[in-house]
Amino acid sequence: TVEDLRVLWVKYKAWRFKEPHIDRIDPGCHYTLKNCRFIEGHVNRKKACLDRDKNRKLQEAIALLKQVI
Repeated sequence: TVEDLRVLWVKYKAWRFKEPHIDRIDPGCHYTLKNCRFIEGHVNRKKACLDRDKNRKLQEAIALLKQVI
């Protein structure tokens, strides 16, 4: 909700950020007040790249395990 965003904005002092982005702390969970935070845009983009790489490696490991089983 708008009120949730306002709470997060104040909690993380998002007005200080050059490019504030809303971020899910656990990307596997929904956008909820407990799972969101404001971070700098460049950090969010870097995090997204790391998450994609981590997910790709996980999928490769699962594929290898399926071959062994």
